[in-house]
Amino acid sequence: MSGATLSLALIVFLGGSYALAEESVLTTSLPAASEAPAPSLKPYQMGFKVALSSRSFDDEVSTARYARSVIGMTGSADFTDYLSGNIAAAQYFTSGAASNLYGTTEVTAGLNGALIEEAALTLKPVSFASLKGGILKTTLNPVSTLMGDQNWMAATANVNGDVGNLNVAGIATQGTPTSRDPSNRVVDDGTLPLFTSGTLKGEYKFGDSGLVLSTAASRFIFTDLSAAAAADSQKIGSSVVGNGKGVYDFLYDYRGTEYGAKIKQTFVSESELSLETSLIQNEQAPSGQNQGRQVKLSSKYASDRWNLYGDLTNFRIESDCLPASYGPLFLGFTNRIGNAASIKYEHKKSKISVYGSYTQADVLDRNVVAATYQGDRQIYAIGAEVKYDLF
Repeated sequence: MSGATLSLALIVFLGGSYALAEESVLTTSLPAASEAPAPSLKPYQMGFKVALSSRSFDDEVSTARYARSVIGMTGSADFTDYLSGNIAAAQYFTSGAASNLYGTTEVTAGLNGALIEEAALTLKPVSFASLKGGILKTTLNPVSTLMGDQNWMAATANVNGDVGNLNVAGIATQGTPTSRDPSNRVVDDGTLPLFTSGTLKGEYKFGDSGLVLSTAASRFIFTDLSAAAAADSQKIGSSVVGNGKGVYDFLYDYRGTEYGAKIKQTFVSESELSLETSLIQNEQAPSGQNQGRQVKLSSKYASDRWNLYGDLTNFRIESDCLPASYGPLFLGFTNRIGNAASIKYEHKKSKISVYGSYTQADVLDRNVVAATYQGDRQIYAIGAEVKYDLF
């Protein structure tokens, strides 16, 4: 059965159910004793999006101009009361030009082809616990993080509970970091690139005031990262050693903690104002190269027909606080210091949004190994997106 046919069938069925319910209300307030209860319907949802974006940057060692179009589909379903699934897939088309004096273009600049962004099953056997596995959108600290969103094979477990206005959660995640090449940095059948994290999160709601305070602490370990991940990271901010013939290795391991905090005020009009910060430290790298932090001020103005978003970010990201290729693309990856600003307009009814951003990302420390291929950089990005709910 095609999506359109299924959608029409659901509409007709729901419309008929609504009409019968109206008739029942008009004739009697109590069902007959012999009537069986109506079966509950499981929600199925499917969405479609088209996005266009353009990105450019310049510095003394590299330059890039490229445009990207994305056609994506999302879907979700509740199979039972305790089992659900979701999927998000996209086809990417990228064109443009990029150059680097040292022979490597920016990571992700030339992305073409189909990408499964998420395909996962969620098991929720009890109300306070859930298990999720598959291809997941994986990040580090759930409140505020310097690690960019990743699409990895991963599994996560979540346990949470409420104590008055306080919600406390414990989250454990393990995934396989991806790169252009699956080869491990150590040639050993027993090695496998892994990302492992454990998080304790708390969220406190100040009654009905709309004020919410969230904090989280996340321990993380990257294990046996691939040579390709090291090669990618070498040009964008990590300390890497190699012989230039495909054999690369990170100079330091990655094991540490990231702290995140956020305070958000929601107003009656659904407008919002928030302030968030994150601090990350890699215990395996030396002082001066092992920390990163950001402070972000965000706002949302909501009207009846549209939303307007804006944010300002100040950041300082040392070279080896995390692997650069998994760092923040928007902020120029690692060994960077600077400021960023973005704005987004969203029309509620048509689900059309447009955005623009600017980042000034200077080299933080020119004396470290990671600075060899870096220069002060300005990053510009613009884009538009249209979403549509099929059913």
